[in-house]
Amino acid sequence: MTVNRNKQIGSMFFVVFVVLVTFSIPNVSATTTEEQSIYDVETECKYQVRSNDSLTFAEKAVNVKSCGIESRLALQVLTVATAPSAVQILQHQVRDCEAKYPIYSMIGKIGFLSLERSTLARHCVIMYELDEWQIQDDSRVNSLIKGLGNSLQMELDKDIQLRIDNVHKALERYHRGWVINQNYKIKIIF
Repeated sequence: MTVNRNKQIGSMFFVVFVVLVTFSIPNVSATTTEEQSIYDVETECKYQVRSNDSLTFAEKAVNVKSCGIESRLALQVLTVATAPSAVQILQHQVRDCEAKYPIYSMIGKIGFLSLERSTLARHCVIMYELDEWQIQDDSRVNSLIKGLGNSLQMELDKDIQLRIDNVHKALERYHRGWVINQNYKIKIIF
């Protein structure tokens, strides 16, 4: 009798534990208003495509996919501002890069990147090439952080634009692959 009672008490504590843990974890998947508006536009786009009776099944599938791709591209464009903790990490990076500079000056950029093989090493090389690296006053660290941040943001912007361009090129190639032959769609493989 006590074994069953202990099992009941144990399972009750487990359920309480699961409930407490579940409700104490913050909602990581919470979306911002900008993200929600992008999702709403995607949902409306998909609804309009699916309810259009003049489109064939294949056309609907392609256009629904296009709605999803456009929303993913819009979500990629939303970038989060640098958090204070990220700035602290950058301050540590500046100090670490200052310590590694003698190695960089001895073996050069390619040797340094081959030796280190890390994101920190790449960030150091970016900082070494900035004009701000030569500053010797109190504004040096902040100038390097801003310079690194600007360089990384430019890389991110180029990457986002490259991804957008690649998606649009792929969509254009996909749409050109369909040829209308009377009332039938024929996929041309190339």
